[in-house]
Amino acid sequence: MPPPSPSFVYVSAWLKRWHPAAFACALLNSQPMGFYAPAQIVRDARGARRAHPGHRCARDSDWDCTLEADPESKGGFALRLGLRQVQGLPEATATRIAAARPVRSLADLIRRAAIDRGAVERLAAADAFRSLGLDRRTALWEAAAVEAPAPLQGELFEPAANPPATTAGEETVLDYTATGLSLRHHPLALLRPVLQAEDLADTRVLNAAKRGAWISPAWLGAGAATPGQRQGRGLLHGRG
Repeated sequence: MPPPSPSFVYVSAWLKRWHPAAFACALLNSQPMGFYAPAQIVRDARGARRAHPGHRCARDSDWDCTLEADPESKGGFALRLGLRQVQGLPEATATRIAAARPVRSLADLIRRAAIDRGAVERLAAADAFRSLGLDRRTALWEAAAVEAPAPLQGELFEPAANPPATTAGEETVLDYTATGLSLRHHPLALLRPVLQAEDLADTRVLNAAKRGAWISPAWLGAGAATPGQRQGRGLLHGRG
């Protein structure tokens, strides 16, 4: 594959510098592609470039990632993650969800969009019902009632669920499991006290280190690739 033209590189760099939300939105909607995973694209956009990504949301997100006006974000727009980020969710289901809006509750969404239990569980696992007043565990509990068989006789009363709150670490792990990225914490941030106790440096220490200093950094592998022009040698990408 020929290298990109200088004009393409310039336009890409300009867009990333001045309109980071639009740049990230285009890359996410073109996945799978390139070397960077969605988690790296989103984290890069929300870092120094202040793109303020918005959560994937059953009430507001479309299938594709979109832009929303936001004067606090660089370029005037924030990134709204699309339902395409929810692993295993069919595009047809996301289309029905968008067509069913506005919705008032999870039950209203299920009825109007005709989504099955599997789709509800995937959306709940991705924490996509928080805008409807349901945290991840409560939504998963309610998803279990979708398509449940009716009782043989009489009526059953089931009290509202009150599951224990998830920890910051659990939320981050569940985010990555369900969508491949998280808008909460970087995984290494949650391990920082343990890493510091092992005298493993973070990027702040690396940036302040003097030339010739020996440092043991903490590093999280985020992806790997073997481009054809590398003659069998692979590339690793990660964050410290």
